[in-house]
Amino acid sequence: MSYFLRVFCQDSKLLKTDEIIDFINQGYFFEQLPDFKIKNTIANAEEINWETITVLYDSVKRPVRIERIINTELIQQDVLQIINHLKGSNFNPQPDLIYKLATSIYKLATSKQVIVLEVDPVGLTDAGWEMLDCLQSYLAKNLSGLIYAPDQGFFDSNLKLFYDIILPTNQTNQNMTSLPETGFLKLS
Repeated sequence: MSYFLRVFCQDSKLLKTDEIIDFINQGYFFEQLPDFKIKNTIANAEEINWETITVLYDSVKRPVRIERIINTELIQQDVLQIINHLKGSNFNPQPDLIYKLATSIYKLATSKQVIVLEVDPVGLTDAGWEMLDCLQSYLAKNLSGLIYAPDQGFFDSNLKLFYDIILPTNQTNQNMTSLPETGFLKLS
């Protein structure tokens, strides 16, 4: 089962594949440097025209998949799904929470790109989790991003919980067929 974490980015700057690969490699998260598979949006594309980067860090583990969405229509579909997901959460209308929710929704709605991190939550190694945490923070800091982890909430670029999502006890993500992700954020 896959878990999907999203970094909703306010900055439209497109990171090059080498920037992401170098960040992962320079972090020395793994005993051996991972292999990377890159899928570009167009053939013979420049480094900024990537669609997915697959991090092959262990030959017997599922890789981590990094996908970049820059299509405005797809971003807005994602935002609407998350807002629908938020409607099912227990919302305590305290002023600070209303502000945080409004800020989160504004940042989602004005995102220029979304970086989706697909992971295997059961099989991901400790080194993989460490890499994932650092990568989320790196992306959020470099692209003015807000991290979204379904069933947990929104996190800032320092991986601090910004807005907590609490679902009613009788509701699970399995009831939300339009939202395939059930990801979470493992903090070190």
